[in-house]
Amino acid sequence: MTINCENCNGACCRWWGVEFETGNRAKMEYYGKRGCKIGNIGNGMSVAVARFVCQYLTKDNKCGIQEHKPLACKTAKVGNKLCLFIRKLEGIDK
Repeated sequence: MTINCENCNGACCRWWGVEFETGNRAKMEYYGKRGCKIGNIGNGMSVAVARFVCQYLTKDNKCGIQEHKPLACKTAKVGNKLCLFIRKLEGIDK
């Protein structure tokens, strides 16, 4: 399967996420108490994600401010571990 932005319907625009070391209990508790979904993404790292739909995501799941999108969006890496975790949450990948 090819991982690209065309086959995910804006999944990364529907979740906010942060990576942290798996053994960091303080961060696990902090994000857990705030309703984040937490998962192990390998290599000693975990991720915490929260539902957050970008206000600029259009009805056809495209970026409405593509030319002016924020740095967090510009630096997002297609196919990285956070991307793959979110795709699983959205039911895109198994």
